[in-house]
Formats: sequence, C-alpha cells, structure tokens
Amino acid sequence: MTPRALLVTTNGAGMGHLARMTAVALAGIRTGTIEPTIMTLSVATPLAANMGVPVEYCPSSARRWQPYWAWDAYFRDRLAAILTHGHIDVVMFDGVMPYDGLLAAMGQFPDVKFAWCRRGFWRSDAKVTRRALDRSRYFDAVIEPGDLAGDDHGPTSGMDAQTTAPVSLLSEVSVMTRRDAREQLGLDTDARLLFFSFGSGLSGDSKALLQEVRDAASANGWQVVATRPWRAEHEVAGVIYIDRVFPLVRFIHAFDAVVTSAGYNSVHEYVAASVPTLVVANSTLVTDDQSARANGVSQLGLALAAGSVDDVSSPLTMLLNGWQPPHKPGACDGSAEIAAALAGLATTSTRRESNRLGRKLRLLAATGPWLIGPARRLLGKVSRAIPVAHVSVTGDVSALADNSPNTAIEHIADLDPSGGYGHARRELAARVYPSRL
Repeated sequence: MTPRALLVTTNGAGMGHLARMTAVALAGIRTGTIEPTIMTLSVATPLAANMGVPVEYCPSSARRWQPYWAWDAYFRDRLAAILTHGHIDVVMFDGVMPYDGLLAAMGQFPDVKFAWCRRGFWRSDAKVTRRALDRSRYFDAVIEPGDLAGDDHGPTSGMDAQTTAPVSLLSEVSVMTRRDAREQLGLDTDARLLFFSFGSGLSGDSKALLQEVRDAASANGWQVVATRPWRAEHEVAGVIYIDRVFPLVRFIHAFDAVVTSAGYNSVHEYVAASVPTLVVANSTLVTDDQSARANGVSQLGLALAAGSVDDVSSPLTMLLNGWQPPHKPGACDGSAEIAAALAGLATTSTRRESNRLGRKLRLLAATGPWLIGPARRLLGKVSRAIPVAHVSVTGDVSALADNSPNTAIEHIADLDPSGGYGHARRELAARVYPSRL
C-alpha cells in the first residue's frame, strides 16, 4: 500500500517552502512512491491548488485569528484531525522553526513518522539558529536538499542529515517555449525582456532596486517585467506587470534575463534553467544566508551576484550587455529522492526522542490570558487576536483571495469521503470561534 504523506509548509517570506513541497508531491505522484497532501500556512494556497495535489490552508499565527498563546494548540489540533482522518503515515515539515504545535502532535501520534526538510545555508549570527536546530533531535529523519551554490559551511553543515540533489519544480513541470510563454503572458514576442523577481513583494529596498533596474534596462533598450504586487501602491511606473501564476518556472523562457533575490527557490528555478541571472543577496532575512548562496553560484559560473541592493550597478550592466553563464548547473531532481525517502521512512522502525511541548501548550492555555498576554504587552509585543466578526467554513480555497482580515477562514479539503474529517474540523472551529459560527 502506498504510504500517505502530509507535507506541511510554513508561510515564509516567499513561496520557497510551498514550491519545494509541491515538487515533492508531484514527484511522489509521478513515481507512485507516496500519496501526498499539502497542508500550508501560505496565503498562496490557491495557486498551489491548481497543480493537481490535495492542498489545505491553515492560517499562520501572523493572521492573528487566535491569541499568541493559543495558536500552537490550534495548529496541533489541526494536525491531529488530518493525521487521524487522513490516515497519514509520514509527515514532512518544510520550514525554519518547527512549531511547538507540530512537536506536540508528535507525542499524540507515536506510530506516524515525522521528517524535517531543512535547507542549508543558514546564517550563523541568527538568534533563532541554535534553538531551531536543537529541535532536529525530535524528528525521525532530517533531509537536506542540495544547493547549486555548492558546499555549505554554515551551522547545519556539520549536522546529521540525509542529503539529496537540489529540489526544483523544473524537474516536475513542463516548461513552455519562448513564444508560447510570451503569448500566454501577453508579452511582446520580439522585445528584450528582463524579469524582476524579489521575494514575496515590493517593499523598502526592493522597490528602489526595481526602479534602478527599470532605469538601466530602459537605457539599454530592454523592458522590465514583474509579477503584480499585492498592493497597487507598490507598482513602479514603466514596468510591465503580469498576474501571479504558479509555478512561474513554466514560463521562464519568456525572459532573456532575470534579476532576483538569492533565495533557494529563486536560484533553483531561474539559475537552474540556465537563464542569465543576477542574484541579489537579501540581508534582512532571519536565517537564510543569501550572501553565501549568491557568492557560491557566482564563483561556480552559474550566475552574476550582488552582495546587496547597493552593489547592483556593475553586474546589472554586465547582464544587460548580454552576459551568459559560462557553466551549466547540475540536475535539480531531488524531489523524487525526497519522496522515496519518505516512503522508506514510513515503513522503517524508528525511535525518536520525546519532547514536552504538549505540557507547555497546556500551561499556555491556562496562563495565557492572565499572565502571558499582559507580560507581552509590557514588552511591547502583540498578543491579542484581532476581532473576528465572521468565520467562513469552506472547501473552496479561492475564498482566501478576497476575504477581509476579520473573516477567519477554516478551509476543509476533501480528504475523507466518510465525512468524519469535516465533522472533526467543524467541531474544532466551534471551539476556537464559539460565538462566530
């Protein structure tokens, strides 16, 4: 019997976590190694739902539909419902910090295997690094996808983990020809087009960078294309905007060059596709050492690199003058390796170290409103939930696109024909939002 795998992703700064697990899910379906379901905290869920993989949305703590001290217990209960009624054999978490709620669920399901997909190139100066990596010991397995940037000398490099080839959706989707991609995106079939892709949206330095790229490109006879930002005020005049599509890598050959951040997802799509690319290190991220990744792909002759948005001018000029990567990247087909590893883990006898996170969540539930909340307010930290006026219990993931901030979404994927899962989820929603259903 094919093992059932739940692939859990954090919300993250962009779509890297969700893209990686979508690649693993598609590889598992293609090879018949796992029956995947994705549970994601990313608001990009509607885009991933179009890929033919069962996807369910779970709100992150950042949505603030629950108080600070209550979210992990909610997440634990969401996991418990899907593990029980989805008959899950193995769980993979892709994110930087394994949540308390995730670890608490481990104690409730000793027969379910838990793996952590932990990408490398961590910053050694990140405050969260030691605490996050210490949680590796609670998993049955840690899997580290490879990186085109080469050897990693960061905090994860000496830790025990199963390594695979790099992971990219390139290995699991059909990439369009230049003409077909441009026609479908509504772009000029003859123009020289530079694609600007910088994280999850335009803010701060990334907007200033786009303006610099636009000016330099225009002076050299190029047009700049970018994905339409979530907010209209972040748009830059003179830039051609396209609607958000997932996965964008299917359209990669529409572009003659790319300027992007040095995140894992960007490098393993644009650089992996051998499109002339300038990667710009984003130094504001908590754990991702984009400077090291940018330097790595540059030294290997796979891309141009800038250490920051202030160092773009020279490599950007090279890119616009027709620079081509002198070397070709290796295969980025680690998604099938990870799917196979999950299938093997599901049937392997392991003995993971126990944790006490369940006890911590019970303590938070008892003291949160009276102790944790007031203490955090004294420190200037947000603890309270936003006022939730309405709760939408729905199987339609597109409801995420237009809902107001004070409308909580309880998305229920169609995972259990008997109806038991839907019933369990509605009971959970009634406990979390007792007066709003």
